Amino acid sequence: MDVLAILLGSVGVGGLVAWVQWRRGTWLDVADVIGRQTSPAFVVSIPVLGVVLIAAALAVLWTWGLWVLIVSVLAWLAVLGSDPTAQRPAPKPSELIRDEPPSPAVRSDADERESERRAS
Repeated sequence: MDVLAILLGSVGVGGLVAWVQWRRGTWLDVADVIGRQTSPAFVVSIPVLGVVLIAAALAVLWTWGLWVLIVSVLAWLAVLGSDPTAQRPAPKPSELIRDEPPSPAVRSDADERESERRAS
C-alpha cells in the first residue's frame, strides 16, 4: 500500500511540476499535444488532477484522507467542466477613450527623459 501511495503522490507532483513549467513557458509542446488529443479543459485541469492524485495517496495511507480526496475530485470536475476559452467581455469603445491625459504621477521614467531631451 505504501508503494501505491508513493506512486500516486509522485505522479500528482508531476502534474503540479508540469503546470509550473507551462507557466514558465517550457513544455508547451507537451501541453499542445495533450490539448489536441483530449481537450483544452483537460489541460487546464491538470494541476487540480495532480492535487487529486496526491489526495488519493493520502487516502491510501490515512482513512480520513478519503474526505480530502472527495473534495479534490469535486474541484477537479468543476475545473474540467468549466470553459477554458471563455474570455471576459470586450470593453466598449467608450471605455477605451480617455477624456483627459494621464496624471503626471503616472508618467514613466522614459517619458521624463524624453521631456528632458526636448528641453535641452
